[in-house]
Amino acid sequence: MVFGLTYALNKNKIKKISNSLREQNEKNQSDNGVAPLPIYEEGQSLTALKVVPSAGIDPSTGQEIFIKRNGAYTFVYDTNDKVIFGDTNPSGTGSVFSYLTYKRFALSCTFQYSFGGALYNETLATKVEGANPKYNADERVLNDRWKTPGTVAKYKRIDDTATPYQTSRFVQRNNYLRMSSLSLSYEVPTNFIQKYGLKRMFLELLTNDLFYLSTAKRERGLNYPYDRSFEFSLRFSL
Repeated sequence: MVFGLTYALNKNKIKKISNSLREQNEKNQSDNGVAPLPIYEEGQSLTALKVVPSAGIDPSTGQEIFIKRNGAYTFVYDTNDKVIFGDTNPSGTGSVFSYLTYKRFALSCTFQYSFGGALYNETLATKVEGANPKYNADERVLNDRWKTPGTVAKYKRIDDTATPYQTSRFVQRNNYLRMSSLSLSYEVPTNFIQKYGLKRMFLELLTNDLFYLSTAKRERGLNYPYDRSFEFSLRFSL
């Protein structure tokens, strides 16, 4: 049996930025797209995630309550109130792998993990809060969005289908454990294959992304939650 573990940690800090990058920062700061663009500042991380702090959805109106830099609450969104809400660069990432043999069978598996990083969950912003309930939508559009005064909800009023502002409500911890590969092989006994002029033959079943556990529920590909593959192979030598 073989067992292995890898771990990696990367840190970065901006020493100095140019005038052109300062100009780009101003554009990125004012951008109101789906996900926040990077804003580079000296002494901070290249991968710092900056959004406007949110106090959640107002039960009376269904509007989002924003928190200004001075701590005041407001319904008016201001990109100048963006602050750091985590770093997309994880605190650690790596893999765990093992290889086990028993008689003619061989089993190998590889897990990948990551912890401590943050992400801006675009699935919530586009498929839940920004979705139009008149069309095919996530069930959370109906169950978790504000509908009537007094409702305590995670997401803004259901009749507002505009793209949500870039706030801390969509920032989540990105801890995950993923089985990236699993394979099981069997070596066919030689007495079964010699009459066919073969020396060795292997049957192998291989699958990718058998499971994915994460603290953030989001789309990771064209299919939700992800596109898995199963393969069967036959290998032989003459």
